[in-house]
Amino acid sequence: MGHGPLLLPRMKSLLIPSSVYKAAALDENTYALLILLDGTVFVELQAKSNKALEKVLIGWKAETLPSLARSDVRFFAVNCGKVFELTLFRSKR
Repeated sequence: MGHGPLLLPRMKSLLIPSSVYKAAALDENTYALLILLDGTVFVELQAKSNKALEKVLIGWKAETLPSLARSDVRFFAVNCGKVFELTLFRSKR
């Protein structure tokens, strides 16, 4: 996935849980945004291409991301089976 102003790779490496890799391995999640919220993986967005995912991510960030600001949540991008952890907002901790 492109790392423009929308997607920033995490600076500190944390272990990616196996549940995230399992969700990323599903065929329908070739290009996807996954979140790990309270220990549970959710598929937030799916797309047919990387460019399409980045396009729908813009709307998702405006509508959904603010509601997650106070949650213990981690974000992951899936690009053809590869998983990247993202930082979508600064932690207040």
